[in-house]
Order: sequence, then C-alpha cells, then structure tokens
Amino acid sequence: MKIQELKTNLDWALYYRSIGWSAFPIKSRDKTPIFKWEKYQTEIATEEQMRQWWKQFPDASIGVATGKVSGIVVVDIEAGGSITDLPPTVMARSGGGGFHFFYKHPGAVVKNRVRILDKTDIRGDGGYIVVTPSLHKSGKRYEWAVDPESAKLEEFPHWIVEKCTESAKTKVDWNNFLSADNSKGTRNQQAAALAGKILYHNPIEMWDVIGWPALQEWNRIKNSPPLSEKEIKSVWESIKKAELERRVKRDKENSGDNRKSQSEKLMRTIDQQERIVLFHNELKEPFIRVPIKNHEEIWSCRSKMFKRWLAKVYWEEHRKAINSENLHSTINMMESQACFSGNQYTLHNRSAWYENAIWYDLSDSEWQAVKITTEGWEVIKNTPILFKRYSHQQAQVEPVQGGDIKDILKFINIQNEDQKILLLVWVVSCFIPDFPHPIPNFYGAQGSAKSLMCKILRKIIDPSAIEVLSFPKDIQEFVQIMAHHACIFFDNVSHLSDHISDALCKAVTGDGFSKRELYSDEDDIIFSFRRCLGINGINIAAKNPDLLERSILFELERVPEEKRKQEDDILKEFENQRAQIMGSIFDVVVKALKIKESIKLNSLPRMADFAVWGSAIAEGIGYTKEQFLGAYYRSIKDQNSEVLYNSLVAISVIQFMKDKNEWSGTPSQLLEELKIAAGAQDIKVEKEKDFPKAANTLSRQLNKLKTNLADEGLEVKFGIENKSRKVYIRKKQKNIEGIDEPSREIENDENDILPNF
Repeated sequence: MKIQELKTNLDWALYYRSIGWSAFPIKSRDKTPIFKWEKYQTEIATEEQMRQWWKQFPDASIGVATGKVSGIVVVDIEAGGSITDLPPTVMARSGGGGFHFFYKHPGAVVKNRVRILDKTDIRGDGGYIVVTPSLHKSGKRYEWAVDPESAKLEEFPHWIVEKCTESAKTKVDWNNFLSADNSKGTRNQQAAALAGKILYHNPIEMWDVIGWPALQEWNRIKNSPPLSEKEIKSVWESIKKAELERRVKRDKENSGDNRKSQSEKLMRTIDQQERIVLFHNELKEPFIRVPIKNHEEIWSCRSKMFKRWLAKVYWEEHRKAINSENLHSTINMMESQACFSGNQYTLHNRSAWYENAIWYDLSDSEWQAVKITTEGWEVIKNTPILFKRYSHQQAQVEPVQGGDIKDILKFINIQNEDQKILLLVWVVSCFIPDFPHPIPNFYGAQGSAKSLMCKILRKIIDPSAIEVLSFPKDIQEFVQIMAHHACIFFDNVSHLSDHISDALCKAVTGDGFSKRELYSDEDDIIFSFRRCLGINGINIAAKNPDLLERSILFELERVPEEKRKQEDDILKEFENQRAQIMGSIFDVVVKALKIKESIKLNSLPRMADFAVWGSAIAEGIGYTKEQFLGAYYRSIKDQNSEVLYNSLVAISVIQFMKDKNEWSGTPSQLLEELKIAAGAQDIKVEKEKDFPKAANTLSRQLNKLKTNLADEGLEVKFGIENKSRKVYIRKKQKNIEGIDEPSREIENDENDILPNF
C-alpha cells in the first residue's frame, strides 16, 4: 500500500513493518510504550500481533525502534535547533515543532546520545522515535516532510558516527539486564544502573515525564520484592543529581575558552588570507573562493570540500585537529558572513557572458576557462567569479588551433545536407548563452547511432559522467537535473506528456521554476535558467505544438552493415581530434560575434534569436545566411506537418475545409461539423480520447493550432457576434513560401471582435 492510501494508524504501522521498521503502539500523552517493547529492539512484531494491538487501542500513536533492528538512526532536533549541517535525507516534522532526520544504521552500535549539539539528540540502538501520524500532546500530529517513498535514507553523517559508535564488545547487554529478575541484595545496584542509563540517554525535560515512570514500572515488575517508593525515589534522585552535575561540567567545558579559541583561531587565520572571498549567489546561498596552489577554486560553504579545507587550514597552523563542533561553529559563522557581508555574484553553469565576452568553463583541475571576444579566444587561468561546478561534470580538453568544425560530421550519422548545416549551427550556438536554443529531436530505426551521436555532442558541449539521461518521474527532479546540467540529452524517449512538454519549453525559453526549499515550510527557491536540450527515440517523441515549434527534427537512417564500427573505436578517434574540434568551434564563435550585428532578417520565426545567431554562425562556418535559413524554414515546415499529422482536430479541420473557402459558426456547431468530417476519414471520435468532447475544449485546441493551420493555408479567428462566441475559418495563402516568409503566430484571443475577411 502506498503512503497516500494509508488512513488508519494500523495502516501506517503495517506500512512501517513492510519497509523493515519495528513498530509498536505508544501513548500519545507521554510517548511511552503501551506494552513491554524491549523484545522489539531486536525483532519486528508479526502482522497478527500488530492487528491485535491496534484493535485494542485503535488510536494509539506509533513508535519505531531505532537502531540495527530497523536499520535506522534518527537525529532528533527540537524546535529552534539548527539543521544546517545535516545532509538531506528522509525527514519528519515532530508534533512539537522539531525535526527527525532518518539515516542508515552504520552497522556498528550507535548509542543514544543527548545534546550531541544544541537541542540535538541521537536515537540509535535501544531507542525509539515517534512517527507519523501520531498525535503530540500539543494537539499537532507528526508528519512526513520527506517520506520514505520519495527519498532514500542517506548515510549517517561521519562526524556524528564518531561521537555515537562504540564497540559491540563493550556494549552492555541491556536486553538481558531488563529481562532479568532481581532479588534482595541486587535491587539497589540494578536500579542505579538503569536510572543512570535512562538519565544519560534522555533530555532533562523528559527525565520525570518518561524516565521516572519507566523506573517505577521496572521496579514493580522485575524486583522481588519491589523496592519501596521511598527507596526507589532515593536512588532516582541520587543518580539524577550526579547526571545533572556531569552535564553542567560538560557544558562548561564545551562553552569555555577552549572551544571559543579554536573557532576564533581558525577565523583569524582565514581573515589573514587576502585572496579568500566570501560571497553569496543569486539564490542567497553562501560560497567561498579559495586559493589552491597556483589557482583559485569556488566552493559552496556547505560542501564537504570546504569542511575538509578548513580542517586542513587549522591543522597546518596549529598542528592540532579541530573538533567537529568547533568546525561546524566556524562554518556557520562563515556562512553568515557570506550571506550578509559578502557581495552577490551570479554563478553560471559551463558558459556565461561577462564584460562583453563569452566565458566557457573547462571544468579542469586548474579551474581554467576560455574567454571569447571579437578579437579571438584564449585560455585564462584565474577567472572572475562566474561558475558553479557539479560533481558529474568532467573536464573539457584544452582547445588548440587548426581544426575544422566539419570534422564533427565524421562521427555522427547524418546524411541530409540541410540537417548537417542545422546540426553544426546548433552545436556552436550552445556555446553562446542567454538565448533560447531549439531542441534537436533525433529519431530513426534501431541501429541508426542515435545514442552515440548524443554522447559525442555531450562531450563537445558539456562533458559529463552522465552522458545521456532518462526522463525523471516528477517535475521537482526535472528542475534539479536542469539546474545541474548545462546541456542534457534524454535517451530513448517514446512519449512526452503535455506536462513534461511544457516543462521542456520553459527550460528552453528561461521561464522560472519554483521549488520548495528542503526542510522549510515557507521558503521557495526560484530557478531560472536556459538550457540546451536534446531528445532521441525511434519515433518523434515531441507531439505538443509548442514543443515542436521549439524543436529541430533530425531523421537518422540505419547505419549500413558495411559501415558499422565499434563504439569504442569511434570514440577513440573522436578523442584524438576533440582538442582541434573545440578550437574550431571557438574560432566560429569569434566570427559569429563579429557578424551578428550585421545580420538583418526580413521576418522572424518563433525561435527568432536562434535564426539571427544561426545566420551569423552559419557564415562563420562557411555557409551562407540563405543556406542556413532555407534549411531552417524547411525544418519548420516539417515540424508543422508533424503537428498537423498528430492532431485529430487539425486533420478534421483540413478535411472539413477541403471544399470551402470560408466558414463561420459557434464552437458547438463547428464541433458537430468536425465529428462528421472525422467520420468521413474513419476516425471514431467517440473512442478517441484526444478528440474534444466539448466546445470549450475544441476552442482551446484550435487556439494552440492556429499558427500551424495558418502555415497550411487556413486562418482561424475567434470573435463575438450578437453576444455569441463565433469561430471564423478561411482559406488563405500559406505562410511558408520561402526563406523570407516564416511561420508567424497570429495573436488573437477567443473574444476578439468580429474579424474582416
């Protein structure tokens, strides 16, 4: 059963059992187990046992045993505690306003720990946690913020593991301890041991709420005869006093001069290094630029690399290791400086405009970039603050002069001359940022080398360990991918929903995406980016008219048997020429920068910027502007045909207007006429889910198809006549006659005034 289908507390308890967690009923009032639960620290209750529990107590809250039995360790943070240093993972909001972070159990025994950081406890072996949808005494319920179905458990943070793990050899066998019966002579000693354990592993405010009742229950059941109320209370108060003194001493040591001096010394050392720059990006995320050997690198202040670097700086200065708590305190201070005192810099992915030049990040170990202007290009070592890097990115080869961009065509299976021009122009355009780039849609039979071509193009534009991807399951994951990749190729795509098609259009044009900040109730992160995208599949996956208008279709033929080569051999030959190919691309960009301002077009297609830049790039390659525009407009015509071919409404309108010059009527009347026209072509409209069933749906589809129908010679307009909505269709000269007459969108609303034909 999926999480969204769970209704009762029993449903939830059985769900937790199904994912390997040991669940048992607890009281909502004080979060204590209803039954003896020690057994379930080492084994999971049967389904039958669970059903009996919740049949008897249907509203009981749910506890889950932490530790090895469930394979989890939980970081329990009270309201107001810091979550900054914790890696994202499965996470819940507690009824008291805090957070529970769920991590994989590391294998070694993890002790329950109290106040490992401010307002932060650890629930490990021998502990338990309250889980969704349990009721808190405040009246609020525990709820998942990141549930176990939508995210995986991350590894337990190493700096916490060091504090919490212990050798299994030294671990007290508390299961045996708690199951043993005690007679006179051992009762006080055992009571003191148990009281110490309870007090040590629980926050002070829970001592008398949970700890004292637990000790009383143990005394009643396990001591024979039980200690008197006065005796057991005396043991409790004595051990409680000792534990309180221990904590006061510990807190004094941790908050004294020693801790402060470590953080202060590290901050002072960093302040003395002039080349360090603390800053934040456009999303208000903290970053630092640091000198490394003979170059400078940019890291997130929340990255592992930054933490390791700080530890190294402290060791080199003081020959002592800085402890984790001091290290995290220093990081918090530096993050605040970056966000509130540092300058803001926009960080880009792989390419950027800066001071009238294009910069291309080589993503190599020396953090070099290529600077491209109208005067030429050069490799620069110490670059401005421009780029953010991601772990998947690979280094681009250092470009060299003397190559020929048309050498790319030796490694890809494109035979059509128009498509050769369009592909080379598109590749170069990907090195020019901040304008919408069309999406190449490569399609053809198996064995046409579609995937190999995408891999080679990825190596040229944005080298990555992930050369091609599959489409993500949801938009949030899609946004994450888009944010991390400058150029993405989606492999073996058979279908694109309208939802995904719209997202692809937004990623091309640069519209913003909103994403909820992890572990936040209010903060949204707004991503705005333009990406270079590609798609391949056996058939044309793009069906949506808006997406097709932003696409270029490339049909690939099956590679003849006598021309086939092993992929490794092709890639090896490509790598031998990659540096020269990269140099030739930058040569073309230099020429395009010079030519672009002189490009004037009589009319513009939907992807107007690409038409202008493409004309300049084509001339830089050695083609003419007319050759490029001719190829591009013929491609647009092919895309338009694809839209019309895949639309039952378009097919029916064309059939309906076959013997008419013009027609007008209400949307309802048109719908009935189109049903008849569709039937004449053996289209069973009642069985076709894509054929509109209502007049308003028809109007929406016609509005999307206006441009495509205009290219086919049918003009569609909407108007109002005698207070009734009308549709007007007439035959006209087709929009595409040559390279100077591209398809242009007809801007009119469904409520336009009556048109004049």
